[in-house]
Amino acid sequence: MDELHSERDDLLAKLKAAEEDAKAAQAHIERMQQMLHVVWPAAGFLLVGHIDAATAVCFSPEGRMLATAGRDATLRLWNPSTYELMADPLVGHTGAIVGMAFSPDGAKVATASWDGTVRVWDSATQQMVGEALGGHGEAAIGVALSRQVLATAGEDSAVRLWDTCTQQLLDPPLVGHVGAVLDAAFSPAGDLLATCDEEGLICFWDTETRKLIAAPILGHEGPVSQVAMSPTGRFVATVSEDGSARVWDVESRQPIGGPLISQAKSLLCVTFSPDGQLLAAGDEEGIVRLFDFRSRRPVGSPLVGHSGPVHDVTFSADSQMLATAGEDGTVRLWLRPPASTLERR
Repeated sequence: MDELHSERDDLLAKLKAAEEDAKAAQAHIERMQQMLHVVWPAAGFLLVGHIDAATAVCFSPEGRMLATAGRDATLRLWNPSTYELMADPLVGHTGAIVGMAFSPDGAKVATASWDGTVRVWDSATQQMVGEALGGHGEAAIGVALSRQVLATAGEDSAVRLWDTCTQQLLDPPLVGHVGAVLDAAFSPAGDLLATCDEEGLICFWDTETRKLIAAPILGHEGPVSQVAMSPTGRFVATVSEDGSARVWDVESRQPIGGPLISQAKSLLCVTFSPDGQLLAAGDEEGIVRLFDFRSRRPVGSPLVGHSGPVHDVTFSADSQMLATAGEDGTVRLWLRPPASTLERR
């Protein structure tokens, strides 16, 4: 009889433990559902901290860090898993930060500012590396990092290359644009640099010879806001204030088909997902659109959440999260749904 009672007590204890585990699992599911309710394709999970427009956002290559920058002249480093700041805001610029890029190893992050300087920061110590880099007049606008070279661009129409280790200027500057250079992007190997300007020109540079590969392309009818390199380095995407988004073959420097987007509202930012499957583009009305790169078809519904222009977009290293930076001062995180649930139109 005692043995039966003992077995019964053991069974009751196991049932109670199972019930508690089930409650804990249900609570976890409910928390995830609440989180998913505010992400893709709803309004996005908010990171709030900048006291003015959030103008730049970038995931570190290994995905352990999210950097945001804004018109408040601060750089902020976030843990994308906990949505918490990893350190106090990094200060040093005296004007809005409008461009930002991580080094391929994630050890450094460079920022370009309307104060005319580019600054390089150690992502681990959160300290500035070396001195502020100038040379672009009143505003530095675009910045890109390869393993060996830092590229900076600004209102002076020139692109300047710097040694990433010594921060010494590699003369001469790249000359070929006729207006302010708004963005720059390296190929994965670092041997090619794509740049774009306010006059609608797109340039491709050999970073070893520091010369144009061919004549600049007049790719849009308005300023080219951003340029993005595909993970393979074979393609470049550009967006323009003329409302169009285009994809270019790097080797032929010819557009692939017609515009992905053609609308009345200005497009301000564009990025490839690291897995090469998606393109994301944001516009002046706060809308972000996603496209399947191979089929060129829209993916899902537009992402709506920002109350003003979307200045920058970036995917996480695993391509499962999209971060967007807006004029409304927020950075929003959107989760990528399973492939089977993506609504394709």
